[in-house]
Amino acid sequence: MAPDPKLDAAVRDIDAYARSLHGGLWWATWVSVGVVGVAAAGAGFSAGESGVALGLTGILAVIVALVLTWFESQQAARIRTAKQVAPAAAVMPFVVTARLAHQLDSAGKAVGRRAPYVPYPGYGLLVVDSTGVRVFSGWAFATEVAIPSTAIEDVALGTIEYSFGVAQSVDLLMECATGPVRVSFQPMRVPTRFFGVERPEIIAGYVEALRTASRRRDPVG
Repeated sequence: MAPDPKLDAAVRDIDAYARSLHGGLWWATWVSVGVVGVAAAGAGFSAGESGVALGLTGILAVIVALVLTWFESQQAARIRTAKQVAPAAAVMPFVVTARLAHQLDSAGKAVGRRAPYVPYPGYGLLVVDSTGVRVFSGWAFATEVAIPSTAIEDVALGTIEYSFGVAQSVDLLMECATGPVRVSFQPMRVPTRFFGVERPEIIAGYVEALRTASRRRDPVG
């Protein structure tokens, strides 16, 4: 399915935003932090007891650098995969919440497709076009959940309740033989990935973009 050139500017903008990744400077910074951390750890532990603090600091720097670059590489891989399998789709990076796995399992059962395990905590990519919904998540996006478009009633703004408050979400509304099913996705903050919550105006943009994409149809002839 080829990208639709008639998509309005707002949808194109939110799609570019959702697919944005950190550039070379970000990678250079964290690779440098990792290298410096390795050097600090080596120097610290070579110095004996007097260098333990420096060694531990170096190890912490290496761990942080590895974790951030790993998650960023996974996000890049999910976006590349989405472009390959659904080039006209609208996408939204999200945070895997505690209840999401159960909700996706319920959605899968409702359409006769038991959803695979979605690791928590973690991150993923919601991919929506007129054929349906795909959810990529897990290490190396090994988890893929697929829901056909015939089961999707709408995409709406929702909320996720936490013990310390609530967060806005983007919800898939399904109407199945077993009754209504609601799957809530918490958008991941872009471009300050992995920290904080996304802005309300961006979340509203995701709702419209995903709703538009889910209702798009290929031209006949």
